[in-house]
Amino acid sequence: MVLELARAREAVAQEQALLGAAKVRGTLTQAQYVQFVGAVATRRELLQPAVADLKAAHRAAYQKVLGGDGYAQLQAVENRVQSAGPGATAVSAGFLKGRDSAASGVLNGLTAAETKNAAAFSPPSAKVQLGAARMPEGVLIEVEDSGFGRNEEVLAEVNRKIQSDRVDLLDAKQIGLFVVNRLRERQGLRVEVRSSPGGGVTATVLIPENLTRDDMPVGEAAVGGRGLAPAAALIPHQRFNGASA
Repeated sequence: MVLELARAREAVAQEQALLGAAKVRGTLTQAQYVQFVGAVATRRELLQPAVADLKAAHRAAYQKVLGGDGYAQLQAVENRVQSAGPGATAVSAGFLKGRDSAASGVLNGLTAAETKNAAAFSPPSAKVQLGAARMPEGVLIEVEDSGFGRNEEVLAEVNRKIQSDRVDLLDAKQIGLFVVNRLRERQGLRVEVRSSPGGGVTATVLIPENLTRDDMPVGEAAVGGRGLAPAAALIPHQRFNGASA
């Protein structure tokens, strides 16, 4: 979620850079137009859903930006440019009126929201807790992040996508889930995310025994006919001065 918010902010900056370069040349090229439309779509797809997924305490600063006049003006300029298409009209003074101040205000607001949330809900003393334990089925790894949290509905949807047979790779919000989904399915991992007791999110991964021991079956005999590398192949041997390998 934090990544999605950061990508949305970067998309606004990309829009601004594209229009600024086009304004200097006096025309918006076809390539610039395509990039601009893509940046607009990325921000609109990521920002509001990501903000909605935040807990109420983290959401307020972002909602102030989304509900402000600057954000409305930014969207109005985007709509005019997209309607005009490539060419000189898209970067004319009338079409871009108020764009610079609106974009700057939105960027400053998003940056301030990220900073405020980081300072208020992730103090310097806060740490990401990492734990591991040997289990009968393998090695259990647990990572607890006490920063941004997600509501139970969102976590349930995340777990569903991790376990799903199909994850849309083209969905910009699901790239990370796609990677986790494929690793889970290929390597026989068990992955789950849940709310942490003190706030934030905890992710647990159970790594099967056959991935951590060289004397366990590998290849087609391991999991579902899929080839798996032994632990020795995954972790190269290292030789240190003064110690035998």
